[in-house]
Amino acid sequence: MNSKENKMGKKKLLEYFGIGDLDKYMLGNRFFHCVKNTYSREKTGPYLDYSKFIKALSLLSGNNIEGRMKFMYNMFDANLDGDIEKDEMKNILKMFLDGFMATSFKNIEGKEE
Repeated sequence: MNSKENKMGKKKLLEYFGIGDLDKYMLGNRFFHCVKNTYSREKTGPYLDYSKFIKALSLLSGNNIEGRMKFMYNMFDANLDGDIEKDEMKNILKMFLDGFMATSFKNIEGKEE
């Protein structure tokens, strides 16, 4: 987080969540845009401001099951019309597959599997 401007780019956000490998993939872009749009649809440029970051953390943490479900629904509903069409489902599943193939997973001891 750049404390001077209180803004965070996509790469830093993905690194924070431990998915920095997704920086160059559509799934990383989709995740970043969903976090940016968690509470507002207003255009904020290529950065995420600190207050939205904190709000997204609260939405995705703890026992906030409803918040996590809403976030995941928005991951699938790319055009934000409230419905998930067949093409949106296909696209997000392809993004997940591409993203998982690009990600290196580590076990509990920190060794790659």
